[in-house]
Amino acid sequence: MIRAIRFPVPAALALVATAMLLALAPGRGEAGRPARAVDHLANLKLGHWIQIEGAARGTEPALCTDVRLLTGDFLDDDWSIEGTVQAVDVKKREIIISGVHVQVPENVSFESSSKAFKGFLDIVPGMLLEVGGTYLRNRIFLAKEIDDESDDNERKPWGRDQILIVGKIEGVDSRKRLLSAMGFTFQVTEKTRLRSVIQ
Repeated sequence: MIRAIRFPVPAALALVATAMLLALAPGRGEAGRPARAVDHLANLKLGHWIQIEGAARGTEPALCTDVRLLTGDFLDDDWSIEGTVQAVDVKKREIIISGVHVQVPENVSFESSSKAFKGFLDIVPGMLLEVGGTYLRNRIFLAKEIDDESDDNERKPWGRDQILIVGKIEGVDSRKRLLSAMGFTFQVTEKTRLRSVIQ
């Protein structure tokens, strides 16, 4: 899996990060039950880096299953998207994952446990890929590295509509329980898990 390199967080930022993590820590609710993720939406702010996972539902907001607040130093190419390839355009050197148009330059690095997967021409619809790089705008993504996760999909099935994103929060509506990132809107529910991670 793609993992961005993280650099040490300065001491002052570390204190802020710790306070934020404590504020977002799931904790315990009434009768010893875990606190609901929906209760912490108001603490999430525009520009925060998150890892968010859910299932696309056509024109409806994606159903959010997991949100992780990421704390650390992030670069413009630390974005990532993981999902099933819907289409491949060889002429444009582009793949589509959950509606995101991923541009694949010549210098992209490819990784896979399969020796048959060596480059762009080996990508076919139905593959499970994790792509790291830079999110540009309007669901256009510039790839830097691509990992074939299809073997993991065999061990732990991944739904065709499932998507996992690492990126910045673009919008929060705590009243409607909506969270937006990378052009997607996610519906947060009582079952959504919220975690905090220092990268």
